[in-house]
Amino acid sequence: MPPFVRRLAEHRAIALGLNIVQQPVLAAALFVGLVAFWLIPAVHFYAMVDPKVYAIMNWSMVVDGILFWCLVLDPRSKPPARTSFGTRVVLATGVMFPQILIGAIIALSRRDLYPFYDLCGRIYPAIKAGTDQVIGGLIIWIPAAMMSVVALTMVINAFRRYEDAKKEDAYGKDLSGSAIQATLWTG
Repeated sequence: MPPFVRRLAEHRAIALGLNIVQQPVLAAALFVGLVAFWLIPAVHFYAMVDPKVYAIMNWSMVVDGILFWCLVLDPRSKPPARTSFGTRVVLATGVMFPQILIGAIIALSRRDLYPFYDLCGRIYPAIKAGTDQVIGGLIIWIPAAMMSVVALTMVINAFRRYEDAKKEDAYGKDLSGSAIQATLWTG
């Protein structure tokens, strides 16, 4: 992290805010809740017609995503990390299913949930509204699940690396002489 960003993040007011929004249950609820909130058709319509609300929608998702994934993907053990590896596994897995559900509801809906896109304009006008909605739902459904699986793999790998380093310290020897050293082929 660049020094000026670190100083900003360590400011007392910012650190207090981070401590609040990075509580595991609240972080997961905000992460999934913001996606669900901004996809409510009436809220989404308002965001599409008001540039300021549109910017708030996008920036709230970006900032919340960064905060959530920094919490989950921290490679350190607790402490100094805010949560244990087990909690991070639960977080990565826990946000996956609500996002799958949100995407499935949108993709499998039999009616046009977002008819105002006919007013706002579609990026690809040749795509029918129903097809556009299915594609949008699948984008929420599949990449969200995929990212959670990737995060889960990264957390498990960080835990394995932590355990390998702990064993090395506990036995006071280098594990590189073992017959199979997982860190050589898994990172």
